[in-house]
Amino acid sequence: MSTLDQLTGRERVSKSTSSALAGRNEVIDAFRGFAILSVIAYHYFFAWQVGLHEPKASAWLQLGSYGVQIFFVISGLVITMTLLRSHSALAFGIRRAARLVPAFWVSNVIIFCVLSLYDPLGFKVSFRDFLCNLVFVPVELGRNYVDGAFWSLNIEVKFYAMVALCYLFLKERFWIGAAGFTFLGLLADAITGAGQRMIFLGPYMPFFMAGLTLWYAVLAKQKLPAAVCGATAIVCYVCRIHYYELPGVPLWAPHAYLLGGTGLIFALMRFAPETPFGPLAWLGRVSYSLYLVHQRMGVTLIALLLFAGVTGLAAHAAAIVCAVLLSWFLFEQVELPAQKYILRKCKTYLSPAGTGREAERKPRVICLWGKKRRRSRYETSTPSNTDKGTRELVKRGYDAVSIDVSSVYGPVRKFAPNKIAVFVAYGYGLIRVLSAAWRANSVVYTSNYPWIRLISRLKRWRLIGNRLVVRWTANDIDYDRLLGDANVRAKFARIMSEVDACWLSSRRERDIWRRALPQFASRVAFWPTPMDVEYYRKYLSGAGAQESGCVVAVGSDGKRDWDLPVKMAQTGVPVILLTDDRRVWPALGNGPADERCKVMFNVGFEESAKVLASASVILLSTCPNDRFSGATTVGLAAALAKPLMLDEPYDLAAYGLADGVNCVRFNRSDASAAAAAAKELLADKERRVRLGNALNLLAGEFSMERYADVLERSLKPGWDAASVRWSGELP
Repeated sequence: MSTLDQLTGRERVSKSTSSALAGRNEVIDAFRGFAILSVIAYHYFFAWQVGLHEPKASAWLQLGSYGVQIFFVISGLVITMTLLRSHSALAFGIRRAARLVPAFWVSNVIIFCVLSLYDPLGFKVSFRDFLCNLVFVPVELGRNYVDGAFWSLNIEVKFYAMVALCYLFLKERFWIGAAGFTFLGLLADAITGAGQRMIFLGPYMPFFMAGLTLWYAVLAKQKLPAAVCGATAIVCYVCRIHYYELPGVPLWAPHAYLLGGTGLIFALMRFAPETPFGPLAWLGRVSYSLYLVHQRMGVTLIALLLFAGVTGLAAHAAAIVCAVLLSWFLFEQVELPAQKYILRKCKTYLSPAGTGREAERKPRVICLWGKKRRRSRYETSTPSNTDKGTRELVKRGYDAVSIDVSSVYGPVRKFAPNKIAVFVAYGYGLIRVLSAAWRANSVVYTSNYPWIRLISRLKRWRLIGNRLVVRWTANDIDYDRLLGDANVRAKFARIMSEVDACWLSSRRERDIWRRALPQFASRVAFWPTPMDVEYYRKYLSGAGAQESGCVVAVGSDGKRDWDLPVKMAQTGVPVILLTDDRRVWPALGNGPADERCKVMFNVGFEESAKVLASASVILLSTCPNDRFSGATTVGLAAALAKPLMLDEPYDLAAYGLADGVNCVRFNRSDASAAAAAAKELLADKERRVRLGNALNLLAGEFSMERYADVLERSLKPGWDAASVRWSGELP
């Protein structure tokens, strides 16, 4: 199985599906044989009895005309199989053309030549009719069919065009488009009445949809598509139930024939798929060629034999034998060789395992990022790590798009008192995310819990891409509840059952996940939050500020981060506090508690960058892998080569940070010791330079390129968390 097969969901197909894809199916061929025998019986023994001056046959033979509907059921199944195997609408079109066109063209030539030389029944086929028949749609071009049986090929080709168009936009969810097309036909039928059948395939769509149902219910075993297609087929059939009535035949007979035949296909495919059918299956293999040549060629031969004095039964038997022999010749000498030749010449466009552009095609990736909580301009003015990772994937040839889902909450915050506005805002956000995920025919990468939960459900329902890669953030998960509450674990287990790869930004989080949900341990891996240091260097190149001799403290939690800077300031350390949390103001009495502690609230990235560029020491009291602002601050400190003070982050070694080597650790509960450490750094310029340069060297371990490498590997099937080890991780 190719990689792209797995990425696009073909790995979900059952063993019975694989066998169906691998070769011919006896049940399908047997019902093709049954259908063609029914059609021949109708044409030879009923439809043309008047023209052949024979006694009128039984009206029950009219049921044979519904053998075409049996063909449509089989076509719906086979077309679904072919479409999912083709990987693109172009490949599907090539496969269908290789299957239909050669034998169809040759049959047209034979029938046209024969009727041009001998036409006892007055079919009168013109050369223009012949030319228009070569494109399958002569009626739409104002001409007649070379053979009246070709009307069903007109319907088939329109069905192919419809599903190819649906696949072009919906990919593996093309069945939704097919169901919508069917209901659109019902609506057009109700509005316009007759005349829409040629556009929307009217009474024939229930049988095509029954074929789709057969695929999804019996072979692919996908409940939602099977339910939708089945319900569509039933509704469409019931709405047009009077169309299938036949004169001189009881009302129940056509429905018994159509529903019984369709139900028997379902039963045999489900419970006896390997049943041998011998000659009937062989007849099904040549049924396409037999269908093409049996009618006008056959009845012309019958007329010739009758005029020559041959009895009716002998003439009909001779016509059947000749039609079967001619169809066998076309099958062996035209249909199969031409199909193999065309597929061989077009193999570049047919399979991703080839050597052409299809082989290089990579899955489409939709990256959803953002947090539900309000974020400061300091954080949102720079592209997110997911956004930068998306750009790296684009450089590597992926069709990747990044969507900031947090932006959908803006209207909610602005119009919170207005329930209608809140509803509209959330509806807009939902549509935006769904439309983005809908286009992700292979992978969705997301980093926000509400959207992970939603998209995991959509993936369970087979409405989005078949591979889901997530990066959890600590803000989204209560780890104490995850470990202690069975209901919470069950909730996350349901989500993780649809997740193929899960990235966490600390070893501690990874270990908690593996302990809480051991069944998904192979899907959970650690990789540090990346830092685009080069971007920060480029952005800050114009800052050029001189050192101010201050400690710049960065924090996003007013409850935790305001007290330490103030206490340090009270000991004589000049401090600037950058924060985005409004709770810091009531805590400080709406103003700085000490003139040496300047509070800058939500000042924006540009101003914050200038302040950090002028800092002598950068103090981060939030763990760098616990907050977005933490990772950004570490990246900025590395870009500026500034000494960094950290409040005992719980995963210090995993980030390659070592006390006294590239950072200084402190305990926030001991403000006096923290102030003393800051004073020592402010007084020792040589040490500040050494720590800043060491941090600057470490920053290369957090590059976006390395982050994109591990992300790209997790997008591919067969990925296992055990294969991931970051070189900067210390024992």
